Amino acid sequence: MRLLKTTTWLAAACIALAGIVTASAQDKGLENPRSTTFHKTLEGKKVVFLPLSMGFDLTEGWAAVMRQQAKRLKYDFEIRDPAWSTDAGTRALQSLISEKPDLIVAHNPDIQSYARLLAQAQAAGIKVVQINLESNTQTDSYVGADWTEIGEQAAQAVVDKCSPGKGASTKVAIDTGVPTAASDVFQLDGIYRVLNQHPDIQVVSQQATEYNPEKARSIME
Repeated sequence: MRLLKTTTWLAAACIALAGIVTASAQDKGLENPRSTTFHKTLEGKKVVFLPLSMGFDLTEGWAAVMRQQAKRLKYDFEIRDPAWSTDAGTRALQSLISEKPDLIVAHNPDIQSYARLLAQAQAAGIKVVQINLESNTQTDSYVGADWTEIGEQAAQAVVDKCSPGKGASTKVAIDTGVPTAASDVFQLDGIYRVLNQHPDIQVVSQQATEYNPEKARSIME
């Protein structure tokens, strides 16, 4: 009986002590192993951003945030600016495959130009994130818009406004940017998924503006 009482007392003491330790740990917080691993993994790594071009709000904004993160997480960040030249971007990618950075952030001019090189980069062990505009090659990650869904929503808005009896005309003109860009080919797929269900809506013109305001204005006139 005395042994049983002693054992019970020891068990109760251990439980109480464990409760004190747990409460103390909670008071000071607990380390998140995923966060710790994330920070340690990025420290000292090399990240290279290959935009369409620098000098406009979208890419400048992305680069500014990546610079801030690079400073905070202690990784090296570089930009290879092709200045709207697909040839210069291709040469930059070829060079990066030889240099072997840890990560390439690629902003594709179209779905095909960088596709083979991005696959080569991954085969060489380089992680690749495509941003906003995809290629035909699926890489480690894509961060950006769902262009197909955007096309569907745009077409549905047209249907809502231009169906017989709802608007002045059922005729629709589509102005695209660059026909081979991901934002265009995937949006068009979404647009026609919806319009094909509404044969009363007639597409009378589909032309590429090449992101040139004057050309777009001329087409609309």
